[in-house]
Amino acid sequence: MKRILTGLTLAVILILAILPAAASAEEVEEDGVIYEISGSTAKVTGYTDDVPADLTIPDKVTVGEKDYVVTSIGNSAFDSCQSLENVEIPDSVTSIESEAFYGCESLESVSIPDGVTSIGDYAFFSCRFSSIEIPDSVTSIGEKAFFFCNDLESVSIPKSVTSIGNGVFSSCNYMTSIMVDADNENYSSDGIALYDKAKTTLIQIPAGFAGEFTIPAGVTSIGKNACEQNSYLTSLVLPDGLTTIGEWAFYANTSLKNVVVPVSLKTVSDSTFYACYLENIYFRGTEEEWQALAPADWVMQYEGRISNGSLTVHYSSKKVTVQTSPSGAGTATGAGYYGLDEEAVLKAQPDGDHYLLRWTAGGSTVSESAEYSFSVTEDITLTAEFAEKTDLIIRARDQEYVDNGSAQGPGDATY
Repeated sequence: MKRILTGLTLAVILILAILPAAASAEEVEEDGVIYEISGSTAKVTGYTDDVPADLTIPDKVTVGEKDYVVTSIGNSAFDSCQSLENVEIPDSVTSIESEAFYGCESLESVSIPDGVTSIGDYAFFSCRFSSIEIPDSVTSIGEKAFFFCNDLESVSIPKSVTSIGNGVFSSCNYMTSIMVDADNENYSSDGIALYDKAKTTLIQIPAGFAGEFTIPAGVTSIGKNACEQNSYLTSLVLPDGLTTIGEWAFYANTSLKNVVVPVSLKTVSDSTFYACYLENIYFRGTEEEWQALAPADWVMQYEGRISNGSLTVHYSSKKVTVQTSPSGAGTATGAGYYGLDEEAVLKAQPDGDHYLLRWTAGGSTVSESAEYSFSVTEDITLTAEFAEKTDLIIRARDQEYVDNGSAQGPGDATY
């Protein structure tokens, strides 16, 4: 019995001794890059101080007489590597894992080869490249994969992509457009922002977009981190039918002053407009409907958030649309949103070849003065109509004689 127990004990000891060796992967270093080899493949897992500024990752590493194919850039492989400036990734790589190039603030260019299918969360956080080509092989891009890539100006999503994480291009301060291949079955673009295919969900507004952004009709939800840390957006028009805005959607939009809010909105996170300095909210519903949104939770959440401590909510807001006819004959100002019964002041300025004829609404003349003011009670479109100076309109009263012609009674005559 003693002999049997001893044999079993020895067998267990031998198995335990063998298993860790079989399960553990070997690490090797080559030209300043650390690889983990296992089976027949190698993964980039780290770097040393000897890593070159211009790095070409090989498609295989050789240990002894055996070659190991490099198939992935591992988690945090080059985390905070400040010496990297240019990286060539081999065609053998199929995945760039989370935080692979996190904080590589000197990285000016990187080639992502055909064959890469996934780009992980925060993979290129705070890199410096101004352009990036995402190949047709990529199917998934992780959350905030290109977060804080300040020099990145534009990007195109290929047709192969089926999954995009939240805030994928957040805080890219020079990015003004996100394009999507027309054949992509999951995502779309209006030439500026990123949406789902049906354009019912807004996923990302570029952080470099400036001025007023009007979210198109049909959008019912805005995703998490959709327009995080945009310093240039000044006005935001949320569409009728919108019901939900995700967390941190407009976090730290420091220039955002005016927001149009539809009565359809039902869900707003308390972080949606965090660190904004809103001055005017034009709410399309009544004061009672506004209070039902619990604005104290998401509008005035912390001290100092509202500029000078002041915010005006305009209830039952109406839209005033201003246009010119003919187009290009002059300018007209005063368009926008106004609270019920607030005064709108419109101003028309013809160019050098035209003069203002009249303001019209619904085909009827409402004023012949360059400046027209009125109390806003409904959504309304007004047109500043201009005429060429060569078309001199004479208003005749009581058979007034006109040089180079005559008028027979009251009315307008053109000479």
